Amino acid sequence: MGLDREEVAQGRLRRYFRLTEAGTRVLTAEAERLATNARLATGRLSAVRP
Repeated sequence: MGLDREEVAQGRLRRYFRLTEAGTRVLTAEAERLATNARLATGRLSAVRP
């Protein structure tokens, strides 16, 4: 993640971030890992249900 901009709103500093290219790659890999785990878990649950 990289800092996109900062602004003050109602006396409080707000920071806005953007996802970098490297962050996008990491996020994509993690989403794929989680999807794989979800598919495996769903398959295992299906196998045990009557």
